[in-house]
Amino acid sequence: MSEPNQDHPAPESAPGPYAEESSGPARPVSHLDPGDPDRGDPYLPPGTDLGASAEETPGVLQRPGPALGIGCGGCAGYFLLGQIVPGILFGLYLAASGRMDDLQAATMDSLPFLTGAAVIVSIAFVVLSRRFGWLDEGPLGPEAVWKRFAWPIAVAAACPLGAELISLFQIHVLNLPFQEQEILVTAAKAGGIGFWLAIVIGAPLGEELFFRRWFYGITRKPLGLWLAFLVSGLAFAIIHFNPTGFVAYLWIAACCTFAYERSGSVWGAIFVHFVNNSIAAFMLSQA
Repeated sequence: MSEPNQDHPAPESAPGPYAEESSGPARPVSHLDPGDPDRGDPYLPPGTDLGASAEETPGVLQRPGPALGIGCGGCAGYFLLGQIVPGILFGLYLAASGRMDDLQAATMDSLPFLTGAAVIVSIAFVVLSRRFGWLDEGPLGPEAVWKRFAWPIAVAAACPLGAELISLFQIHVLNLPFQEQEILVTAAKAGGIGFWLAIVIGAPLGEELFFRRWFYGITRKPLGLWLAFLVSGLAFAIIHFNPTGFVAYLWIAACCTFAYERSGSVWGAIFVHFVNNSIAAFMLSQA
């Protein structure tokens, strides 16, 4: 048998997408497969950085301690920047304008301002956390399955009903008081478009972006779904500063978290919160 001519080696076959996998079935595309940085991997999506290792790639915090610490610290920051500081600034404005005498009008004016500040702070938390790699894409990855929006619709029907049953059980069975936040009762008596915008639009948007998309989002993988819900739900209930409605707020948090998980989008949680607050605002305005 003649030896191959060393001066004219046989041409190599052109590499194809399955050239190196001829001995077995083709590997499925997976964003978890780092591929081979020496050859380039045709099975990875375009634009994948093949030289980055798992440790170098930004992602959600993996250890429970740091995730929980950042979440609790974020709650303090949310309350400070979204409530305390705007409240002080608005109080100074009312004092300077001589409008502190009319408490109802002052409360009505402050509510949209405070909820607007909370929305801005919540958006900032989400954007910055995505920037630093603390947040993933959400329960269903980068593409939310909008056809699963039937889940938030079903949960939106159960959420206000459950909250009402909790309040009735608390009052008539446990003989414990149940009342809404004083600021909401005062604002409802004044009425106006500001009250509806703050309760129906501002509160669901700001609170769900922070407590579900941010707080629950950075803790759901390190802590697990149940513990992440418990921690973020307790924070949601506590920050309302209404001990008589604590269990009802925890129920609302559970409904919004479930809608978030099942829909794969924070808009599912916002929708549930929107429906619940719309019914609550209507009941308050009729009281």
